Amino acid sequence: MRRGAADSALLLAATFEDLCEQRCTALAPSPARPDTDPNDLISRYERLRSAKAVALEVLHERLAVLVAEPLKVTVNGVATIDNSANVTALERRAAQINDETAPDEQSTAVHDVLTTVQLCARRRR
Repeated sequence: MRRGAADSALLLAATFEDLCEQRCTALAPSPARPDTDPNDLISRYERLRSAKAVALEVLHERLAVLVAEPLKVTVNGVATIDNSANVTALERRAAQINDETAPDEQSTAVHDVLTTVQLCARRRR
């Protein structure tokens, strides 16, 4: 495995970790659910061979945890917990990741563009 690609996968996953910490209060690190282990991310990258696939897998796991529990819980007069916005944010982020190019992917941009430049005649001295 290329070391640079593994570092890119870790960086990409760390970005998603930060996003989930900011937007997904229900998935905040706790003693029962620690942060994603870098060794786990490396093993996922070796298995999936793509930083995008690793990030999507982590996001889908977190989404599954949110959906497995009730999205909205209300205790009358005490508290209301609503995770539906967190689910929407994770789904939107997963869609953005699908559309973006990962650090270890080849760009699919086509550079076979043919252009013409019109030259204008100038007066000579």
